[in-house]
Amino acid sequence: MLTLPLGREFQAGRRPRRPPLGIYNISLKRILDALLRVLRELRDVQELGVTAERVKNLGWFDPVLAAQHELLMAIQSHKDDCAAILKMLLMEEDYRSNSHVTAYWKARKGYNSFLDRVANHLKHHQGRLCPIVFYSPTNMYLGYYVEGVDSSGHLGPEPSIHKRGRGAFSFARDCRYHIVQTYLNAHELSKAITAVLGAQEACHEVEHNDTTVTQIIELLEQMPLVVYPDEKGMLVPRVESTLIGDIRIVSFSLKDDASARTAKEKSRFLRISVRWGGDGVTRDYRLPYKLSDHP
Repeated sequence: MLTLPLGREFQAGRRPRRPPLGIYNISLKRILDALLRVLRELRDVQELGVTAERVKNLGWFDPVLAAQHELLMAIQSHKDDCAAILKMLLMEEDYRSNSHVTAYWKARKGYNSFLDRVANHLKHHQGRLCPIVFYSPTNMYLGYYVEGVDSSGHLGPEPSIHKRGRGAFSFARDCRYHIVQTYLNAHELSKAITAVLGAQEACHEVEHNDTTVTQIIELLEQMPLVVYPDEKGMLVPRVESTLIGDIRIVSFSLKDDASARTAKEKSRFLRISVRWGGDGVTRDYRLPYKLSDHP
């Protein structure tokens, strides 16, 4: 998965730090633990099924949103941890001018830019994660949006994150997208480190074979691949696994999963339930969706 210096010291003239591999292991574990928690919370609420009372009162959604908030913060911190690892391998001036480091950040620019907007809004602009449920008499499709204020003072999906201040993120796409991007980041980081250090004996191929990844993949495979109407034209990564004897082979692909369907395609009798947090002052709200916009 990743090539990192295993035992080499990087302390000369600097504040003592964990070895690069130690930094990476802790950082990745935080992401995987958070994603597993999100998926378990989603499984638990899905198993309770659809009732009129549940779709009117979304208080049961709070543990899911708390887990998702931790996941987003963990991924954002992972970006900083990867930067710290690269800086340990290079002097500060070399870090800023190194072409391999530049190529790494360029490859991650799109995803990192999205994360920066979300994390900055949550941390510095009183942003909150709000629940949304597409539901029919027999199914629920869960998601969230990042709450913000538009130019007219209406509370709703944050315009800098959600296009034109409309839409939301389905967990069916979101969870798959983040796990695939985490592994893509490892690939790009490994390329940069190998290019910076060259073929040194200190480099070590890192494999994460703990059961957390297996549990994540199993829960993803159990989750119906039903996305929101505005996500149909967006990338829906493919996550698959195959069990060969006692070995599970996991594959990720940034190609669209052809089996993905939108909530509207899955049911003719579809409704939406959303919740705002309120701030004690604002009285104007903007809905994430109008189904008439997605025939």
